Amino acid sequence: MMNNRTKQFFRYALFILAASAVPLPAFACLCVEKPLEEQFDNASIVFSGWKLESKQQGYQKFLNVPVYETKFLVIRTFKGQLPNEITIRHTKNGSTCGRDFEFGARIIIAAGGDPETARTSMCTMFGVNGEPESDWVELLEELSKDN
Repeated sequence: MMNNRTKQFFRYALFILAASAVPLPAFACLCVEKPLEEQFDNASIVFSGWKLESKQQGYQKFLNVPVYETKFLVIRTFKGQLPNEITIRHTKNGSTCGRDFEFGARIIIAAGGDPETARTSMCTMFGVNGEPESDWVELLEELSKDN
């Protein structure tokens, strides 16, 4: 015969076993590869710049991952009307298509929204597969002439 402590232990063990068997949703980033022209058309702003600072500004509601605001010095604007500095909102978590930006690296950024609410992800970025900025500049200059 089992005492109360043993029964309680088995109840907890059974609960933990049952809870661990419940599948939880998995999230992964899946970007559809698009031609540069389409990426450019879909973005409301495109620029090259340097990262100045980044800070966490809350959490994404659905997935509860941190949202960051990263300030950039705008070096060159390819699309949109931008001030000398712009803040872009993004996540850093790869499963939410987040993207982190390193200090000192000049990067081309494509984002949606106006300059006050601009957001980006690895799915709206140019050169996310490691191509240097120079590989994109000539194409972006041609595209920006049409806008």
